[in-house]
Amino acid sequence: MPGLSREFRFQERWNAALERMARTRMGNDEYRAFSHLPDVVRRSAIQADVEAKLKQQFAAVTFIYGTVGPKAMHYGNRGNPAAVAARKWYGKGARAYAKKAELRRPGFLGAYKPSPENFREPFSRLLKLYDPGPRTAQYIKGDMQMMDMYYGMDNSIHLNRNRMIAEFVHCTMEFTPEFNFNDSGKTMYEQTFPGAGEGYLQAPVCLEKYGQSATMEMSKIIREGIRYWGGKLVYEGKAVFYSGVFSLAKSTRDTDVEAQNLFTYFGPRASSSTVPFGKGTLEFQWGGEPTTPTKALFLTNWSFSGGALQSIANAPSEEEIRKLLSAGHGLRHIWNNFEDFPPFLRTVDPETLITLFGDDANPYGAQPGQGDQWNHKLRNS
Repeated sequence: MPGLSREFRFQERWNAALERMARTRMGNDEYRAFSHLPDVVRRSAIQADVEAKLKQQFAAVTFIYGTVGPKAMHYGNRGNPAAVAARKWYGKGARAYAKKAELRRPGFLGAYKPSPENFREPFSRLLKLYDPGPRTAQYIKGDMQMMDMYYGMDNSIHLNRNRMIAEFVHCTMEFTPEFNFNDSGKTMYEQTFPGAGEGYLQAPVCLEKYGQSATMEMSKIIREGIRYWGGKLVYEGKAVFYSGVFSLAKSTRDTDVEAQNLFTYFGPRASSSTVPFGKGTLEFQWGGEPTTPTKALFLTNWSFSGGALQSIANAPSEEEIRKLLSAGHGLRHIWNNFEDFPPFLRTVDPETLITLFGDDANPYGAQPGQGDQWNHKLRNS
């Protein structure tokens, strides 16, 4: 079966990565001393030290998955609050630079008047600000690893990666250049698959090799590392649109696929924000707060609607909610892993709650800030 053969190939690449890393840490004579052994015995012998060190590295860091949200500045939108503040900061710098440049050009005043706009784009290119969205606090504190660091951007965010885990991801992806910490995963991917486009695209060459996009495969490698060796994975869910996560249709979005995989570990009827994840742990967060996930929470940000989050524009209708909370919901089986409502609402008549949640009643979005208040109530169960 294709699925089984793909998993077999994944395991082969995993083992080959460990051997590749072990070999780079050995001298040729030391490596040749193992060459007469059968493959399984040789691999076990030379990989033991690398595996022990990888286990230490995964235990030492926490990974956070999720999404930057629809307002992210590096997607061409206005930006989340922290990114907006940073943009204003370098906008002031651009204006000051433009003013100084004008004053320093005697004889040209009137012929050339530099404006902030002349400098804002170069400043933007120089800074290449990364907008983490709901994960801003964790990004600023620097105490968590993000998937975004492992693929990278046209900036230096990849230098925040864990060095050894980055090398393991690189080798398991079978990127052809030798691992260089100063080069991003994006750079290595582009050199391995020239002309394939961005790593988050469903490029034919990636579908043939991985069965999914390159970034999805990198995410899988890290998840499997946590499951196999231990560590902690946080899923930040506030900016995710959940119709894409639970729909039976196949999604091509990394965040949806990650959630579909991780949500199998909650339930049945999840009663905690934290659950076992192989030898590691998995924690669900909402806006940086550990939160027990429920269907009601997911419904507050159900469908994509421009830049809106947790608003009436994202909400299903009463009729849709009634179906989604029924046995015939028509969604993925993982939907059944979650309670309908948090404990403090379970004594209320379900029909009353459905009416309250429905977009006709509009409980979260009729007034500025009301959505956050409603979500705060759902979180604090």
